[in-house]
Amino acid sequence: MNADHRVPEGVREEVRERVRQRVRVRVQRRATAFAALVACATAFVSCADVGTGPTDIASIEFAPLDLPALVVGDTLRDANGAVARLGAIVRNAKGDVLTDVPVRFIYADYRRDSALAIDAETGLVRALRAAQPSNGEGRVIAQVPGELQIVRALVVTTRPDSIVRASTSMPLLNVSGADTATNRSDPLQVRVRHVEPGVPPALATVTEVNAWVVRFELVEPVNATNDTTALAWLVNDNSRPSVLDTTDASGTAGRRVRVRPQLLTTVDSTVVVVRATTTFRGAPVPGSPVDLRLSVRRAR
Repeated sequence: MNADHRVPEGVREEVRERVRQRVRVRVQRRATAFAALVACATAFVSCADVGTGPTDIASIEFAPLDLPALVVGDTLRDANGAVARLGAIVRNAKGDVLTDVPVRFIYADYRRDSALAIDAETGLVRALRAAQPSNGEGRVIAQVPGELQIVRALVVTTRPDSIVRASTSMPLLNVSGADTATNRSDPLQVRVRHVEPGVPPALATVTEVNAWVVRFELVEPVNATNDTTALAWLVNDNSRPSVLDTTDASGTAGRRVRVRPQLLTTVDSTVVVVRATTTFRGAPVPGSPVDLRLSVRRAR
């Protein structure tokens, strides 16, 4: 794999944090029959009796994943495009990690569809077809001996083969003299899509790609580390520094530009350029990178 496409560790951690925020974790009692196990996956949290010894299992959690989605016909991947597998972290009552605990992985929605094929022992996941819900989510279970198991969702999505600007116009941000969070732009957005060519006279079919990670970077003025003491940096909708977003059901992802007015050196308009990139299997998606421009000027 080309090293130029490797994702910096700091960015990988933000990817993982975004994935963790999407995970719905539920600890449940293990059912005696598999059908009952799957049925209980829809229930709310129920507590299992756990021991307090150093080798007694007290909790289980999914190991972090770089990406929340996998493409139909492909496996889970990490941020650099390498094959990834489901994993679990098992702890005792003191929080110590227990090694060599057998963990089994199961597709919880097997009765609904056969979207995911999971190797129960290795955690290798392959998407065979789209999951039935409109959001494309399929639930997977990790279970350990005893009564503990955990459930999380994976999104089955369409292969991304293009990225484009969500809007062709250049927005304007008027900033005031006060250094407040109001000095931020509307989201600068891109759309990640799958385009299926049509046979003339039929037109091409465009499908939006859901749950796909897009990275944003300020390239003018340069701020590769997203330094919040600089003239401009990138934030999410909550005004927190962030260079990553995950596409929604419309295939849209974006980031806002936060500006520090006192560092503006001109009363004229300043053009800020944000670069959006996304990859599939470690290679840039066609159209990537996309440069998004924002005009910034002092309010008059």
